[in-house]
Amino acid sequence: MYFKFILKKYLKKYLNKIGVYTWDKQLILPRMTFKEYIFFKYYLSKHSSSLYLESGSGGSTIIASKIFNTIHSYETDYRYTNYINTLLGEPLVRHVSVGETKKFGYPENEYQQNAKKISEVFKPHLSSIKHSYSIIFLDGRCRVLTSVKLYDQISEMDYLIVHDFNRPHYKEILEMYNLIQKVDKLAILRKKKISENKIEDIKKKFRFDFR
Repeated sequence: MYFKFILKKYLKKYLNKIGVYTWDKQLILPRMTFKEYIFFKYYLSKHSSSLYLESGSGGSTIIASKIFNTIHSYETDYRYTNYINTLLGEPLVRHVSVGETKKFGYPENEYQQNAKKISEVFKPHLSSIKHSYSIIFLDGRCRVLTSVKLYDQISEMDYLIVHDFNRPHYKEILEMYNLIQKVDKLAILRKKKISENKIEDIKKKFRFDFR
């Protein structure tokens, strides 16, 4: 399985380099280590009856689309939004309109209004009572700000998955959530008790932070 993972990763890279995109849907993978990839697939399959929400689309979206009946994915780069939707064959990824973007979907204009748009995309879905709990995957922009905005919208039953959790600034999330499990840089978290003042402090600190 590891050999297949590596083969797909480098074959896609090579084919794209020479301008061939025909097999992207079959070859695309999340930007994860092999351990993260295996665990991510396992964890999503284990919770297939939950509501799946995602910020930052890509290989993870392809995986989720095969596991969940309904997914809600958001992306700031409109070109990448169109690309992933083309691979999916249906418009499952929604574009968050923040103007032109740089690499990895960073808005060229890092306005507070853009951070607000990105961090509040899940609000309409979390008011639904169709699912008993949610899986929320953060792999896009404004991960800390999104985490703090989610705090009042989710319960202790919901799971937050944050990628690249080795980055120092993401540790602020541990002020609000307990770390349940971690595989390489992929963290599974659940809400814990925290004062309203602390929540407001984190919101203020990260209101312009697009990381």
